[in-house]
Amino acid sequence: MRQIYDAFLQPLRTGEIIAEGDPSRPNDRREILPTIWSHKHYYFDVRNGDVVEWRDYEEEIEVTRFEDGRENYEVRWRAVSLRPANPGLILTPFSNRQLPSKAAVNADRTISARTKCREWLINEMRKCPAQRPFPKQYYRDEAFSRFKIGPKAFDTVWQQAIDAAPAPAWSKAGRPRKLPPQ
Repeated sequence: MRQIYDAFLQPLRTGEIIAEGDPSRPNDRREILPTIWSHKHYYFDVRNGDVVEWRDYEEEIEVTRFEDGRENYEVRWRAVSLRPANPGLILTPFSNRQLPSKAAVNADRTISARTKCREWLINEMRKCPAQRPFPKQYYRDEAFSRFKIGPKAFDTVWQQAIDAAPAPAWSKAGRPRKLPPQ
């Protein structure tokens, strides 16, 4: 049982998980510092979610009598809640492995789609740098169907591709002239 409790406290000690509660002392912070969890006198009461401090000296303090008959405890924080230190990551129980959140996965997917779209546009522009063969709307529709890129993101990627290709003729306004027969 002690090993399970130590495994529970380890992310609290390292700061991977932040504990917050209602302090019983007026000047204490809501956030419980990671250093508290390294002291042997502080315990997490799993029955009610409080953090208690074992007191081994004679002092007039408010004590809480527990079912086991001990009276040497002072409640330091009530209703303690736990949260990951980095909101973008989800911690898996009893492991050091961190999984990305849904928002982080979506952001990576969006960046990947924009990168692939930019590479595709650069290749298209390098094939014919002097004149774009189709209207910009054609490429916008094609990018949406291939990469699920929205119009604003496409406009940003479009300009980046023009600069990277380089294909300044693709930035000219209006419908492209028809290419001469080859």
